[in-house]
Amino acid sequence: MHRILTFCGLLMVIMVPLGCSLSSNDANNIGKVAQAWADSYFNFDYDKAETFVTTDSHKWIAMAASNISEQDIAVIRSQEFAASASVQDVEWTEGSSQAWVSIEMKDVLVADTIGRPMHALSSAIYKICVVKSGNEWKVRMAGLPQNEMQNRD
Repeated sequence: MHRILTFCGLLMVIMVPLGCSLSSNDANNIGKVAQAWADSYFNFDYDKAETFVTTDSHKWIAMAASNISEQDIAVIRSQEFAASASVQDVEWTEGSSQAWVSIEMKDVLVADTIGRPMHALSSAIYKICVVKSGNEWKVRMAGLPQNEMQNRD
């Protein structure tokens, strides 16, 4: 009996730090997935962005791609800098299968008015839902991304 208790105690000493490193690894992966998706999506690499989303989100990627006009393509081609993403915050409870990531986009092109070409914003904030899908974290799109900032350029 003493051996069993000693073994269980030893097992706990080994597993507790391992569990903590796995959860911090999850938090790190959540941010990485959201940032990789945002870098791809907001630079119009929809094929790559699609690899970071859940299956039910593919329709939103297709919708975004299908709504790019010839005027938008001209604006995209004239853009001096690529849009860049940086993670501002990750809201995640350890053990949860869903997280919210605030991403700040710099030099981002947005299409926020029907019938008008895209225009540039120096900065925009997007709140991205990331969910655990099997063993991977994926972005879940419930619609097209919306700028969370109150004051736009």
